[in-house]
Amino acid sequence: MNYKLMEDSKTEKFKMDPQDLLYYVVKAIEKMGYKYTISTEGFPGAGLLRIVRIKDIDVKFIIHGFGGDTWLEMGPASKYKELISKFIFELVNILPEKPWNRITRRFWIKRWPILKEIGD
Repeated sequence: MNYKLMEDSKTEKFKMDPQDLLYYVVKAIEKMGYKYTISTEGFPGAGLLRIVRIKDIDVKFIIHGFGGDTWLEMGPASKYKELISKFIFELVNILPEKPWNRITRRFWIKRWPILKEIGD
């Protein structure tokens, strides 16, 4: 079951622990050169939320999950499409293969065509 917590967000599902995904999200943001803050909040039905905010920009990354599935919401997607695309590129490049569930790079490029444009 997916709980969408943020309007106008891009949501992706991962097979990994939320705390592990938080580590990779932070590393991708650092690689992009942004400063960030992390907060943790409880939310009924979605469990513990890990919220990463990029300082000086109204972008949030919300990580929540249970039962082996973790969701990453990124938004607002319409306003920060380019930043989110670059973030996805950085995240895909640093994730270990295991959380991808043996999905190939071709799948990621098919899913997010921007990956082909911004780096190989």
